[in-house]
Amino acid sequence: MDADQLFYRANVMADPGLMAYYDKVKVPAGEGLVFEGEVSTDYYMVHSGTLRVVEGTGENAFTLATLEEGDVFGEISFFDGEARSATVRAEEDSVVLRMSRKKLVEILEKDPQLGINTLIALGIRTASRVRDTTDMLAGVLGKKDVKENRELSRLIKEVRTSAFGRPKWWQRS
Repeated sequence: MDADQLFYRANVMADPGLMAYYDKVKVPAGEGLVFEGEVSTDYYMVHSGTLRVVEGTGENAFTLATLEEGDVFGEISFFDGEARSATVRAEEDSVVLRMSRKKLVEILEKDPQLGINTLIALGIRTASRVRDTTDMLAGVLGKKDVKENRELSRLIKEVRTSAFGRPKWWQRS
């Protein structure tokens, strides 16, 4: 197998061979699944529904992302075992698929290629999150034009507002 095939970006996370290892979790609308500060080593994939990723609480909370079918989250804590950096709540009744480290070790033992493909896919998604975070920070600092990315532009406005307060009328874009 060549390197390009190994790093192919198909949705390995939804591979039929992997489905048997996921635990299905129903999350009613308004309920939280992952909480900022908790320690966990599971990652999740949205099977159905919509979830919102929120950092902070109360008036200081802001939405980092909206997750829909096929989106993966929790992979950073899956790898490093550190506390969750955000809270994930269901916007509507949702079903997510949960993968534990223990289950991934089972996959690696029974089907090494599927396990390796899964790890590579998680690594690619993690790298993508790092790139998105870098872009966001560059946008917040004014070092990068992010107008073409509406979701990132919205997030930057929220970060600036929470950090620096509401812009004056002459500072609004």
